[in-house]
Amino acid sequence: MKRIILLAALIAAFGLSSCRNPSSPDVSSETKGSLTISATLPSAAKSLHAAKGGKGLTVSTVAVTLTPASGSAVTLNLSYDSSTSTASGTASGLATGSWTVVGNAYDSGNDLLYSGQTTVAIATGTNSISLDLIQESGALTVSLSWPYSYPFTSATVTASRSTFSDVSTTVSISGTTSSDTVYLTNLTSGDWTLTANLYLNSVKYFTYTGTATVSTGVFASISGTMAAVKAAPVVADPAAGAYNLNDSGYYDVDLSCGTAGADIYYTTNGTTPSKSAGTLYSSASPVAIAADTTLKAISYATGLTDGDAQTFSFLARTAAPTPSVAAGTSTSPVSVKLSSVSSGVTIRFTLDGSTPTTTSGGVYSDGIPILLTQSSTTLKAISYKGGCEPSEVFSGVYAVSNPASVDLVPVAGGSFSNGTATMTVSPFYMAKYPITQKQYEAALSTTSLPATSYGLGDSYPVYGLSWYDAVELCNALSAKDGLDAVYAINKTAGSDPNNISVIDPYQYLVTADYSKNGYRLPTESEWEYACRAGTTTNYYWGDTFDSSYAWYSGNSSSSTQPVGTKPPNAWGLYDMSGNVNEWCWDWYGNYSSSGSTNSIGASSGQDRVLRGGSYLDDDSGCTSSYRNSSDPSNTSLYWTTSAIILGKTIITYHYDYYGLRVVRGLSN
Repeated sequence: MKRIILLAALIAAFGLSSCRNPSSPDVSSETKGSLTISATLPSAAKSLHAAKGGKGLTVSTVAVTLTPASGSAVTLNLSYDSSTSTASGTASGLATGSWTVVGNAYDSGNDLLYSGQTTVAIATGTNSISLDLIQESGALTVSLSWPYSYPFTSATVTASRSTFSDVSTTVSISGTTSSDTVYLTNLTSGDWTLTANLYLNSVKYFTYTGTATVSTGVFASISGTMAAVKAAPVVADPAAGAYNLNDSGYYDVDLSCGTAGADIYYTTNGTTPSKSAGTLYSSASPVAIAADTTLKAISYATGLTDGDAQTFSFLARTAAPTPSVAAGTSTSPVSVKLSSVSSGVTIRFTLDGSTPTTTSGGVYSDGIPILLTQSSTTLKAISYKGGCEPSEVFSGVYAVSNPASVDLVPVAGGSFSNGTATMTVSPFYMAKYPITQKQYEAALSTTSLPATSYGLGDSYPVYGLSWYDAVELCNALSAKDGLDAVYAINKTAGSDPNNISVIDPYQYLVTADYSKNGYRLPTESEWEYACRAGTTTNYYWGDTFDSSYAWYSGNSSSSTQPVGTKPPNAWGLYDMSGNVNEWCWDWYGNYSSSGSTNSIGASSGQDRVLRGGSYLDDDSGCTSSYRNSSDPSNTSLYWTTSAIILGKTIITYHYDYYGLRVVRGLSN
């Protein structure tokens, strides 16, 4: 029975005002008393209330109305203790005499759950009573289930009875489930017809109809299995998202439908599927996802409304690279290979802590391991391919307790055009920076540098070196790192028959053994291939000169500058343009019109090749193709020395912008 019915009865019986909060009676001329009220839900109601977990039946307010034989009623909200299902409170200033006490318990929606009534004679002083509250009407527990689990959103239950108003409730469905329980209260005694519907958003998928008998003060219950009215939505396993491709270049997606016997049609091109425009799904043939795909699927079942088309966005993510050697500490340089279980991918990596992207970082080649030589190197790598999402980033810190003298970058083999022919080089390692003054001093155990007037400091490039100085420094660096020397140097003057220089006073014979594992000068083809880093433009950053990439005559203040202070090229090599000219192995000569592999240049000559431009060159000297050369004995432009050799006075010109960068062969 609704609260309003109970209050109407009270008004009729006691002549009460319909106001629930009238003023207290005027007792100024009467003797006053107080009344302590203890209200208790009956034991049956308490146990039922606890069993339902308070769902839909939680007591929110317990209120009492006290009405004297004459005068105005008094209302009081009691303090409710849900753990004991009791409520209590005290009304003061009550006139002595007979009072009627009516207690009501309401839920949060202000629906009446329990009610009780008694009378009490108020005497002067303190008075107390106990009041039992009982269920005012019937209640019904409706347990519903449906054939399959799915994250439906809501259910409605309506109880109908002739000549009575419908009682309805709507509940939200939480999570992926195949059942739920709904509670209806304030039902009069008698037979009720129940209608239940289950929704996904606003679309009805299941319905149920049944009957239940309700009695006052009783929690009746009914269970029912809902019947489908619409084919179940298609479910994808795994759920929509990004997943790694397997070693075959794809991953599988299974489709299913909770409706038994339903057919599933799908598309992978973003169009809406149908029986006439879609592929009939078979559990024996999962959907293969090899690239980013919009998968749409719809279900059909005889006798049911067609299911709604479901859209699943699947991203094909290449698998992150895996290193052949786990990150950690080693006593010597570590050779790391990278691989990915995803086929057909490109791997890019960095060694400076930055995160590689699909357009930045060195391109890893299966043929060349990454040689980690320094005390601490952060290796990061990703894999990617067209139509797919880039992989997650592999990141590992490799520490070497006995670091090598030179930090090397792997250069994958490949081809480039030198403007005359296509040249091909095998993979090799190249120093990340030009050799510094600190490395020079350490390798030769000296504090005497060849030149200091145009830049001095540990991180400055060493300069003022002749070609002979450069090859000797290569051997010294090899010796320091326990490697085999590449070069054999015969310091007998005039011993090199291929040296046709008229100003070289030494003409030492230098031969190279490329089977040795030590440091050496790059060939001219290796140098240009590494400088270009896959580009065909004038500079490795584009066709237009940009001074932010190179130390040259316009920004160097006529001095060398610390290495690595300008951006690297795409393969992580610094100062390939400007700062100091770098010696190469080759004799300078005209390019051959026919291409070759691993060219070492002309067989003889009077000058050795220099590449890269310097702090004294203008922008034209910093292009990737710019060639320079000098007598192998020359070291610096700004002074000369003379010596009498074989009865001749020889003048040597020294160049203060000649340095070097070393390489190592892959097989070493």
